[in-house]
Amino acid sequence: MGTRTTLAALLLVALAAPAPTRAEPVTETLSSVEVPDPPRPRFGGTVVLETSVGRGSFIRDEAARRPLASLYVSARPEVRVARERALALGLAFDFDVNLVENADSESTRPHQVRAGDLELFARWDELATWEAGHLSFGAALGVKTPTSLLSRFQTKILGLTASTATTWQPTEWLGVAWSFTVTKNINRYRSAVLRDDAFDLALPSRAGGAEVVAEGRTATQLGVTSFLVGNALSLEFSFLDRFTASLGWELVHAFSYNDYPKDALAADAADGGRGRTDVMAGSIEVGVEVIEHLSVALGTLVQQAPKTADNRHFRFPFWDTSNGADNRQVFYLDVTGTF
Repeated sequence: MGTRTTLAALLLVALAAPAPTRAEPVTETLSSVEVPDPPRPRFGGTVVLETSVGRGSFIRDEAARRPLASLYVSARPEVRVARERALALGLAFDFDVNLVENADSESTRPHQVRAGDLELFARWDELATWEAGHLSFGAALGVKTPTSLLSRFQTKILGLTASTATTWQPTEWLGVAWSFTVTKNINRYRSAVLRDDAFDLALPSRAGGAEVVAEGRTATQLGVTSFLVGNALSLEFSFLDRFTASLGWELVHAFSYNDYPKDALAADAADGGRGRTDVMAGSIEVGVEVIEHLSVALGTLVQQAPKTADNRHFRFPFWDTSNGADNRQVFYLDVTGTF
């Protein structure tokens, strides 16, 4: 837009200038005119190192306490391939290390490393803007591959994600963001599947039964997620030049493949229809930019069902007040670097 306006202005100046009385010799040659190089791709990304403690670590009853402490690493390398609309192509991968042993399961061995799903994404940070309303709109597309243990347990083949982001920044110290995300999973089976050779004892199954989905593979009664729909809202405040404080809330609806009737065996608070799980997350965070491209944040996070077990009351999103021995409050320390 700027180049087009400049050329139009030069053309108007040339038309308005008086015609020369005689021809002037041309002293410049085409070889002396400098042609700007086309914009080159710009590489960058984000790396997050997080340590957290919680999820049952703060229960007074020692017999009911289920401590959990972990170290989480996330990397998002990307390349900017277009200045217009801020298009970026990137790769996202993460893993966490369990730091303590939980009494519930052998799957929480100390120092166990668990990888997440590998994701390829395309993101438009400024797909459109409305300067008068201080609004900007973005979008992203992603493809996730099943590199995590959970995805392989759920027999996931691919996960396809599409999202939109809307940001409103009326002042320099306040920003409001809302995002909407839809994820479609492609699974091999409609139930989670176990490998027989991963257990010392034979899995309970019938010879030729429907639960034997393949040789050495036994289906469980655990349904898998077909698709997810999520909404997230955040407020961010900037103060004292380098400090920020944020409040985040997210609600995700996960739908399974199975359809359950509302019959005599269903719970009173249950609804008939497609299997559905709702998860709510609330976070409070304070951060500071230590130096350029490096920031530190301290926060707390709660992930829980939005309503109580009887499905009658809503839970407070930012502090766990109703889960009892299943206390879900998590405290974390983040170190984030950008390049």
